[in-house]
Amino acid sequence: MITTIFLDLDDTLFSFQQAEQVALEETMRHYTLPYSDEILALYSAGNDAQWKLLEQGKVQRSEIGYRRFDLLLTHLGSDLDREEVNHYYMERLSSRHFFLPGAEELLSALHGRYTLCLASNGTGWVQEGRLKNSGILPLLDRVFISEYLGANKPQLGFFDACFASLPGVKRSESLMLGDSLTSDMLGGKIAGDYIAKKAGEGAKVIELQGIAGTSAARERGEGFQQAVAAHKFNVLASQPADFDR
Repeated sequence: MITTIFLDLDDTLFSFQQAEQVALEETMRHYTLPYSDEILALYSAGNDAQWKLLEQGKVQRSEIGYRRFDLLLTHLGSDLDREEVNHYYMERLSSRHFFLPGAEELLSALHGRYTLCLASNGTGWVQEGRLKNSGILPLLDRVFISEYLGANKPQLGFFDACFASLPGVKRSESLMLGDSLTSDMLGGKIAGDYIAKKAGEGAKVIELQGIAGTSAARERGEGFQQAVAAHKFNVLASQPADFDR
């Protein structure tokens, strides 16, 4: 029985793309730099690449801001201070939140029925600002931010730290909801491997599905089936949950 649900923040509850677009446009206007859809796409690709490197342990969190704006500003031929521009951008980002459709309703429906834990790799003070402004903190039982735990999703150390502060919560009764195959889904796989280790091959599981027909639902379904095959899980039921991230 599932008792605890871990939820990612960006692109699971909040639309990071919307917040990123608004914050970047405000930053570029502030420094009288050009802004366009192409500039946004260039920045976004560079930013995503840095977070992937963090997940892989190839860069430090403190390097991300400088590196992403160095890529963009070098492309634009600007000699602006990278750290200064990044800090201004993050201040703008910390005050921006845009709920994904159905996110608030989902949290309200789950609140009181499950222990709800936010699990984020985002920068601590930025995520705290967005959470406070959004008004959803009363719906969350715990907030786990990797910067404060000393380990990033999907590292096992991140989840070890989470469970260490949740006495009585069992990994076998926990679920991770997120959008990233490399952090949230891999984190789910790590948790699944742990369940298999503890419960043994052929453990009984329940599959929660996203919106039928979406690419995210298909990809997650394929990944889930790989885990089922690898551990010979006994799938008792597949229940649509209609989440879109």
